[in-house]
Amino acid sequence: MAKKQDDQARTRTAGRLTLVPYNKAIELDKRVRVPVRATSTCPECGKAVTIDLGKDDNYLSYPKINGQTSLYFYHEAGDDSHEWRHAVTLRVTLEPA
Repeated sequence: MAKKQDDQARTRTAGRLTLVPYNKAIELDKRVRVPVRATSTCPECGKAVTIDLGKDDNYLSYPKINGQTSLYFYHEAGDDSHEWRHAVTLRVTLEPA
């Protein structure tokens, strides 16, 4: 019952067109750049680090739409370096124009 309610909540209708999305991972190309800046605080030292996923150096690697992928963060800390990641879900919305 909860799945049916979730699908109904995401249903979009315009005139005679009805779109009902469902959860299924869709693979994209190897590297996908999206116009998003993500900021995370380093779990080791507390420094805020921002990555721009629309730039050449930063991208989603082998992402799947509606599937889990990772954002990777990194910074130099003196003689050391800190790396960590966050799990995210990439969603695409198809709506009536």
